[in-house]
Amino acid sequence: MSRFLSLTAVVLIFALTAATVYGKNEQCREHRECLDAGTGCKGGRCRCWTDSGNAIADFWACDDDSLCEKRFPGTATACRPTEDCRPTSGLMGYCQPR
Repeated sequence: MSRFLSLTAVVLIFALTAATVYGKNEQCREHRECLDAGTGCKGGRCRCWTDSGNAIADFWACDDDSLCEKRFPGTATACRPTEDCRPTSGLMGYCQPR
């Protein structure tokens, strides 16, 4: 029984550390670590695309997955709504790695 509990604890710790994501203004190393679709990793922090300027925000903005697939061919991206940042260009959300 104790071996089972030890194995369960190891698996749980691995799962929690392997899937670490960060919210707006939290530290990050790459875009996929930022939880909200409206954010990307810039300067070591998850920042709103709109904070980087309209051209950057417009590039990431989307209404459906097909636009993300055109912009990022061969990568697994999806169009997702933002909760922490404002949408841009009248579109519903931003392309985000799956």
